[in-house]
Amino acid sequence: MFKLALPALLLLTAAAPVAFDAPASGPAQSCLAQRQIDTVKPVNERTVLFVMRGGRTFRNELPVSCPAWARGDTGYTHVSTQDRLCSGEVVQLFERGGGFQYGGCILGQFTPIASAAK
Repeated sequence: MFKLALPALLLLTAAAPVAFDAPASGPAQSCLAQRQIDTVKPVNERTVLFVMRGGRTFRNELPVSCPAWARGDTGYTHVSTQDRLCSGEVVQLFERGGGFQYGGCILGQFTPIASAAK
């Protein structure tokens, strides 16, 4: 196995704003291609937005509260042999500035949501 690390909130884009409670724009899916993830935006302890290259956004409702991710200074790593981030998998969270390990959080389904038009 090898470790793929994508620090949350380090990847900033000028993508269209997205309301985390926007309605679903299609059926939920189990996995996302990691190399297509552009930005990760924690919203609260149970909701994380994954903005993909090209602007499509997926909402992930975590099955269990994950307070560390909502801090805003948190990155994550994911151990995988494939370039996929999937529902039910655990991501390890860490403090971006100092590297302090917070523990893991379980991912839920990835629901596509509509971007807010400006």
